[in-house]
Amino acid sequence: MIHFRREAARLELWKCLLNLHFFYKNDKEQFKRVFFEALAANVKSKIMEHVEILCLKGMRFDLGESLIEEYLKRVEQKEEAWLKFLKFILESKVLLLSKAEELPEGEARDSQSETIEIESKDKVKAVLRRSLQSLPKHKHIFFLSRYAVLEYKNGDPVTGRTNFENLVSSFPNRIDIWGVYLDMEIKYFRGQLEDVRGL
Repeated sequence: MIHFRREAARLELWKCLLNLHFFYKNDKEQFKRVFFEALAANVKSKIMEHVEILCLKGMRFDLGESLIEEYLKRVEQKEEAWLKFLKFILESKVLLLSKAEELPEGEARDSQSETIEIESKDKVKAVLRRSLQSLPKHKHIFFLSRYAVLEYKNGDPVTGRTNFENLVSSFPNRIDIWGVYLDMEIKYFRGQLEDVRGL
């Protein structure tokens, strides 16, 4: 019996149980049941983070997305949860694209890569729309700047740049957004120093 104050030990036990059901039992409904019990008994964000890692490692993106959807129903006012969902979509796109690169060169590989890109962009747009409806208006600017950073890191730096351009044109006096934008440009577009100086 684990004492109720030993949260870390209890969390590790739930993680082990989730691992067991994910890797060794092939019952999706059973895994979902254990997932919901784990959410009720622990800090929700830590359980969700563990499940996201499992789904990315196991390349089970549909399961991950459905579980994140369920999780968001419980915490839809938290911007961190929406950002994790966007990060999950972008990371799964990167993994799918790397898997598509393993195919022999030709039309099939190009069309599959294009399909992955389009589906990912559609999912991101839908999640962004829903998140902006759920989050309070005063959090939108900060949320959108953090999403743009995610695009630089996991998705497409050009999309991240476009998002920052939209933000700074709408809010030109926000020095914090300009600072993050410049940091991302310096980090991901080192060869284009003139553009960075222009910013």
